[in-house]
Amino acid sequence: MDFITRIFRTKPTINTVDEFWTWFQRKERRFLKIVREQVRIEECFFDLLSPVLNQLNSEAFFLLNDEDEGIIELIFTADDIINNASFIEGLVDSAPALEQWKFTAFQPALDIEKSALEIAGFHFNKDTISFYQTSTRKSSENVYTIVYSDYDKNNENIIQRGVYSFLQAYVGELVFNTKIARIKVVGSADIEHQPFPIECLKDAIHWKGTEI
Repeated sequence: MDFITRIFRTKPTINTVDEFWTWFQRKERRFLKIVREQVRIEECFFDLLSPVLNQLNSEAFFLLNDEDEGIIELIFTADDIINNASFIEGLVDSAPALEQWKFTAFQPALDIEKSALEIAGFHFNKDTISFYQTSTRKSSENVYTIVYSDYDKNNENIIQRGVYSFLQAYVGELVFNTKIARIKVVGSADIEHQPFPIECLKDAIHWKGTEI
C-alpha cells in the first residue's frame, strides 16, 4: 500500500459541520497538492471527500473550479436544491478561511457569453434564446415562456435540456431552482407575446410583478 493510500485509508466519522471542516483542514495541504498536480485526483480527492460529506447529507456533492491566481474553488451543491439550500449555505458559511481555497454555495451565475453551450448541433446563447413572462402581476410565481429560435419538435428533449442548462448557468443554480416556478419552451412560430432579450431575465426575476 503506497504512502497516499495509507494516509487516507481510514474514513472518519463525521457528525457535524464543524467536524467536517476540522477534518478538511487537516487534509487541505495534501488535497491542494493532489488537485493542482491532477495526479490520481478521483481516488485521492473525490473518492475521499465525497463519503465524508455524505455523512452529513447524502444528497450533497461538490465541483472543482480553478480560479485566477492559483485559487481552487470548491463549489458545494445538492441534488434536491430546494430542500437542501439551508444545509449547503450553512456549510459554506462555516468554512474556514484558507489561503488557497475558495468555498462557494451552489454554482454561481455566469456572464451571458460564458453561459453559451452547444448540444448535438443546437446552439444555446443570447442570439437563439429570448423570453416573456407568463405569470401575471398578481401571481406569486415566476412562470416564463422561453423562445428558442431554432426549435424543432423532433428534438424537443435535446432543446429543453440545452435551454435549462443555459438558464441555470446564466441566472445561477440557486436562483434557477428556487425562483423560477415553471418554464415552457416554444419556437418563434408559437409565441403569444413579444419576447424580451434573454439578458433581461435576471432583472425580470428580481423585479417580479413589474413590467420590463
